[in-house]
Amino acid sequence: MPLHILPTSQTPADLHSTLRASSKATMLIFYSSPGANGKMWCPYCVQIAPLVNKVFGAGEEEEGGGADAPEATVIYVGDRSTFV
Repeated sequence: MPLHILPTSQTPADLHSTLRASSKATMLIFYSSPGANGKMWCPYCVQIAPLVNKVFGAGEEEEGGGADAPEATVIYVGDRSTFV
């Protein structure tokens, strides 16, 4: 599956190691962190997420995500109180 989601506990050094271990170029996608309801608080993130899932494939049931699909890593950057 070419769409990877980084655990929020990863440090920048962990991210660097993860990306260096990949044999392909990896796109970084920065999303707002999900809130207590499990949904992202940023309306732009919510709006673009279906397209990202389609292009990169969030799972086997998605259209994207084949062996030739580009790789992407999702990084959650913080909750609403961090930015507002």
